[in-house]
Amino acid sequence: IFAAVFVLFGAAYYAWGWYKGHFKHFILDRNDIANLVPMQLYYLALRKDPPQHGRYNPLQKLAYSAVLFVIAPLIAVTGAAMLPLPMFHPLARIFVGGVLFWHFALMSVLCVFVVGHLVMVLATGFIKNMKPMLAGDSQPHGRALRETGLGTGRCVDIHVGGASARLDQSLRRPTG
Repeated sequence: IFAAVFVLFGAAYYAWGWYKGHFKHFILDRNDIANLVPMQLYYLALRKDPPQHGRYNPLQKLAYSAVLFVIAPLIAVTGAAMLPLPMFHPLARIFVGGVLFWHFALMSVLCVFVVGHLVMVLATGFIKNMKPMLAGDSQPHGRALRETGLGTGRCVDIHVGGASARLDQSLRRPTG
C-alpha cells in the first residue's frame, strides 16, 4: 500500500510541480554547475563569501534534483521490479547486484535526506519553520533566524521547505 501511495502522490507532485513551474528552482544551470565547488568551499570555511545564487544554492539544487529526478523515480522502478507481476520482471535485470539491494540502498539515501531536513527544522526552530510551510508563506527565504547559535563562526544559509534560516555563533536577535 505504501508503494501505491508513494507513486500516486509522487505523480501528483510531479504534475503540480511542472504545471506551476515549481521545479525551475531546482534545476541546475551552467552557473550552478560552475559554482558547486565554490559553494562547497564556502561550507567548509575555505572561502569567505558564497557564490551568488537564487532561492536555492547550487548544492541544494544538486541534492533536490537528485532526489526528485533520480532517486525517487528509481525507487519506484525498483519497487515495481519486485512486484509479483511478470510484466515488471525484466526491470530487475537492469540492476546489477540485485533489485532488492538497489531498492534498499535508494530508500536508505532518501531516509537520510528526510532525517537531515527534519534535524535542520528542529535545530532552527520547529514552529518558525513549520508555520510558513503549513501556511504557504513563500517569503521566509530572505529572513535570518539566529536563535540556535550553531555553526562554525560564519553564517550558513539553510533552506528547508518554504523556510530558511541563517545559523551563526552569535545569539543576536534579528532587528527587523
